[in-house]
Amino acid sequence: MTTLIAIIGFFLLPINDSAATITDHLGMWNYEVEAPDMTYKGTMELKEEDGEYKGTMKSQGVSIPLTDMEIDGDDITFKMNVQGFMCTVAGEFDGDTISGTVSVEGMSLPLKGTKAK
Repeated sequence: MTTLIAIIGFFLLPINDSAATITDHLGMWNYEVEAPDMTYKGTMELKEEDGEYKGTMKSQGVSIPLTDMEIDGDDITFKMNVQGFMCTVAGEFDGDTISGTVSVEGMSLPLKGTKAK
């Protein structure tokens, strides 16, 4: 009987509401990329359209589409073409923050950001 009560109790435990869902990662983000010459700042919009993840990064008046985007749990990857250079981005969400790297031409540049309020 004690085992039965323990099993029933296990299934009645509340689900962890703090676990992020993919929709928590969508929306507008403020980001910074540390490059050797300067820190690039801008916004990044992540969205889902027709079952696909899409987005844009905006900085210094330029809007760049994000391609090949995948979001798997708290991990995100995508590509973007910046002035003819193909950049690959890999990051990880942690609540209202994101951190990762932008890889381009053999360099890895740190990326960090916060969810816009």
